[in-house]
Amino acid sequence: MRRQFSYSLLVMVLVSTFSYARQAESKKTPGDNSVVGTWIGSWEGGNTGKFEMTIAKGPDGKLSGSLTASPTDGDGYTVKLKSVDVSGGKLTVKVEDTEGEVEITIEGVPDATAMKGSFSVRSKAQGEQVDAGTWQAKKK
Repeated sequence: MRRQFSYSLLVMVLVSTFSYARQAESKKTPGDNSVVGTWIGSWEGGNTGKFEMTIAKGPDGKLSGSLTASPTDGDGYTVKLKSVDVSGGKLTVKVEDTEGEVEITIEGVPDATAMKGSFSVRSKAQGEQVDAGTWQAKKK
């Protein structure tokens, strides 16, 4: 009886520890909801500019949105986000330019009110990187 009680107690301690560890990890790693909203920011690379990125979560749980960019030198534009993924505490967004000639990959680390990271621009025809830089944004 005493041995069975010891095993039961050990199992309860292990289950409690595992549950606590998972809760602590989920608090450290931002989930999808941490990126939902409108973000106002700027970027620096081959050129510079400001942007507004809106990320929404649909009824199906998928993230989507749009990006309005205003380059310092050039005309502004708005595009839909091709994909939005939040995993391992990292945000990854893919966007195509309005002509479909380049694909932009935006990566960053979000928290509740700000995020920053890097981006790369690849030519779809040649597959080579044509620009790269950094960005930062704050939640509107």
